[in-house]
Amino acid sequence: MKKIVAWKSLPEDVLAYLQQHAEVVQADPARHDAFVAALREADGGIGASVRITPAMSRARRGRGSRRSRRSPSASISSTSPISRGAASCSRTRPTC
Repeated sequence: MKKIVAWKSLPEDVLAYLQQHAEVVQADPARHDAFVAALREADGGIGASVRITPAMSRARRGRGSRRSRRSPSASISSTSPISRGAASCSRTRPTC
C-alpha cells in the first residue's frame, strides 16, 4: 500500500479519501529528524508552509524505487478528487 505523509491537519473528507487509497502518516515538521525519516519512507506527502528540499525527500538506498525530484507536496494531481480544495498544488499550476 502507498504511504502518504501529512504535516498539516486535513479536512475529514480529504483524510478519509486518502485513507481509502494509502496509509496516511501524520508527521510534525518541528520534529525534524522524525519528519525527514517519514518523508523518505513515503510515496507522497500533503501539507503546507514547510519547504521540502530534495535532500529531505530523497529515498534511502536499497528501497528499490526511483523518486521524483519534486517535493512530496506537489505530488497530488490536479485531476484528483481532493484537488478541489486547498489540499493540492502542482508545480504546473502557478496559481496555487
